Amino acid sequence: MAYLKNTLSISVILLLILAASSSSVLAFSFGDGPPDGLTGAPNEGNCTQCHAGNTLNAVGGALMLTVPENYSPGVEYDIIVNLSRTGQSRWGFEMTALNSNGARAGTFATANANTQLSAENSKQYIKHTSTGTARGKRNANSWTFKWTAPSTNIGPITFYAAGNAANGDFGTSGDYIYTQKATSDVPIIYGVTLTGVGTLTRRTTNASAGVRYTLRVTNTGNTDDVIRLSSSGNASATLSQTSVSLAAGASANVRLMIPGTALAAAGDYKIKVTATSQGDSTKTAEVSTTTTILPVYSVSLAGVGTLTRSTTDASAGVRYTLRVTNTGNTNDTIRLTASGDATATVSPASVSLNRGSSRTVTLRVSGAALAQAGDYAVKVKATSQGDSTKTAEVATTTTILPVYGITLVGVGDLTTETADASQGVTYTLTITNTGNTSDTINLATSENAATLSQTSVSLASKASTNVTLTIPGTALATAGEYGVTVTATSQGDNTKTAEVATTTTILPVYDVILAGVGSLTTETSDASQGVTYTINVTNNGNTDDVINLASSDEAATLSQTSVSLASGASAEVILTIAGDVLANA
Repeated sequence: MAYLKNTLSISVILLLILAASSSSVLAFSFGDGPPDGLTGAPNEGNCTQCHAGNTLNAVGGALMLTVPENYSPGVEYDIIVNLSRTGQSRWGFEMTALNSNGARAGTFATANANTQLSAENSKQYIKHTSTGTARGKRNANSWTFKWTAPSTNIGPITFYAAGNAANGDFGTSGDYIYTQKATSDVPIIYGVTLTGVGTLTRRTTNASAGVRYTLRVTNTGNTDDVIRLSSSGNASATLSQTSVSLAAGASANVRLMIPGTALAAAGDYKIKVTATSQGDSTKTAEVSTTTTILPVYSVSLAGVGTLTRSTTDASAGVRYTLRVTNTGNTNDTIRLTASGDATATVSPASVSLNRGSSRTVTLRVSGAALAQAGDYAVKVKATSQGDSTKTAEVATTTTILPVYGITLVGVGDLTTETADASQGVTYTLTITNTGNTSDTINLATSENAATLSQTSVSLASKASTNVTLTIPGTALATAGEYGVTVTATSQGDNTKTAEVATTTTILPVYDVILAGVGSLTTETSDASQGVTYTINVTNNGNTDDVINLASSDEAATLSQTSVSLASGASAEVILTIAGDVLANA
């Protein structure tokens, strides 16, 4: 709904045009309402011709009309009529809307049962119904209904109304009549124009400082207005003012600023500026600017990390990572080539880059070209295909240092399991010079009992030889695991070593020997004191053992029935036969 204007005064059409008789008054309250033509409009009367006795618009009461301050053609509005006077208890009104020529303006419509419509002399009226008199309601009453503005602008429209603040006694005395009018003005017109002050196009190869355009915005409406300005396009831009307040017909200049950062790439940059009336957002104006950035070609080339390398082994080749950047302001294809002391390639050899973008490329120097110690210089050149005079170069240096290295591996299995290693155990090892130069390699074992067929070997680069590791049987006499580590050490660089470990497992073997110490026979005529024999028990196995002893005769006793012996150890036990056992023999 449009904005409504409240008009406070004491004048609205007599709602209850009471006839001279109480029957007329009753008819106005309960029948078709008051007669038409009593709104106080030009050439119309008002309700005092029937409700006499009190002054028109007497102090102490008020009639207020709420109508649109300005109307828009064809728009529907809420109209409010408010009538008040302390002590009164019944209410009536009548209203019409007229143009400056006194002709009907717009169309009323009821919103509820409190109002009704009528027409006379080409005019439309809206007035109270019997329900709408609000009998018994004290001090004030209001009516709300609809009004639709004419479909076209017909100039100012005046609403005329009369109201009766009655005492409800169905007579004509004691009632107060008020009239009021309110005007809805012609529609406000909003309009805006936007033009350039000077040229709105620019061409340059360098806009790093940004570009500015001056625009003039004008309020072409008939009322004060706030004009909002916004920009859009394929570059960021700002306006010196995004909102300007202008009187009708007034103008103001604003600046459109495009930063240099938004104009870095070659091309056309179109910015549209839109001015929008805040009074009527359908009223807009636009201008467009075009900034053309001409193409510039440029390229840079740099290493990603170091561009020098020192290594002892370049057999797999050497790689360098380079970053090529299109430092021009337009897309470009850049070709890369390599030259120098060693065979080298660049991958990829050509890159297409957007303005300001980068890509890494790989320089590969062949390992075959780096077999010998020395310095190898390789240069990479980047050339713009948009302008072949625009180039960039970097140089790499690869230094091949002497390399020392060893490997040591077993020939076959380096583990053995056996129950009898009395003949010793041997393992065969292969030692290789993995360095890039001749070297003498020392060999040593972790166990003194183990021996090597050679303790020092001289080998050319990448050459190999076999050596034998021997562990004697005497070192493997008892059950258990025997680990021997062989270490190879480069004499050229004693930090270069290699190791292998062998594991020999001697499985447990159990055996026992039982022998007499001296004679195991006795001849005597008197054995009353008993007889004793000494027996030697030996652990003939290769591991610790517990040996249990028992006799075949219960009369004979042993000094120990169980002995714990290490491998190869012995112990003596005494067998005793009691004399009383031998007395009966």
